[in-house]
Amino acid sequence: MEEAGSENPCRQFPGCSAPTPSTGEITWSSDGTKRLADQVIELKDHESGVREHDILSTPIDTPEHRGRVRGVFSSKGWKEVFSQENECLWKKKKRSSMDPDRLKQEIKDEIFGMLRAAGIDVDAALGASIG
Repeated sequence: MEEAGSENPCRQFPGCSAPTPSTGEITWSSDGTKRLADQVIELKDHESGVREHDILSTPIDTPEHRGRVRGVFSSKGWKEVFSQENECLWKKKKRSSMDPDRLKQEIKDEIFGMLRAAGIDVDAALGASIG
């Protein structure tokens, strides 16, 4: 890693991981881990742009857990990891700016207005059904 110009983050935590060999090659603890890493490398150039099918969740074949950022140190949030250039990957909860009670009242008034325009006495019909 150091030869490639990037610092090994585990060097500051002794015993965090096994030391890297002098060649700088990554050694895998199991064949499954190596297989997943190879799949991620293959998919790296074929980014779909869909957050649910990113290059990490596709080889693992598990759905994404909302609110978590995979493959990144846990203290970083999604806003720090997915920058503005990757805004298409962000999930947003769309909330209506209109008050639901006010919307119900407007719909009710519109329906009653249409019934009155058609010649139906809404007040009498409502009074007869209640009483």
